Amino acid sequence: AKALLGCASTPTLRDRFDQNLHDAVAALSHPDDLGSPVLNMLGSTRHPMEQRKKLARAVLERLGAETAVKQFVDVLIDNGRISGLEAIARAYRGLTDSQAGRVRATITSARALGPGEADKIKRALETGTGLS
Repeated sequence: AKALLGCASTPTLRDRFDQNLHDAVAALSHPDDLGSPVLNMLGSTRHPMEQRKKLARAVLERLGAETAVKQFVDVLIDNGRISGLEAIARAYRGLTDSQAGRVRATITSARALGPGEADKIKRALETGTGLS
């Protein structure tokens, strides 16, 4: 995660890499025709490495991923670490949030929130943390 973060020359690019990684995790977690996540196939040595990299590149191209993220995923496949992509994406998000001074919050409600209530809570959190 730190290696990819070092490739992000701007905060905008850093956040794009973050979104690319999470989009990739979502796409590669879908099952293939046999019901196994595509990510499992990418980590399997039963398939030729070039075939696995070609599949990963095709998915990332379709997602519009940045070149550095595509190269990063290639390196993960080369080094047998692609199975850790989800954990790497979480670690990367933590690093980007830290650099940006961002704190993520999850709100749990005992009942469904009415129209505008989520926005009201968001504004209250922003005011309370000095972000507005």
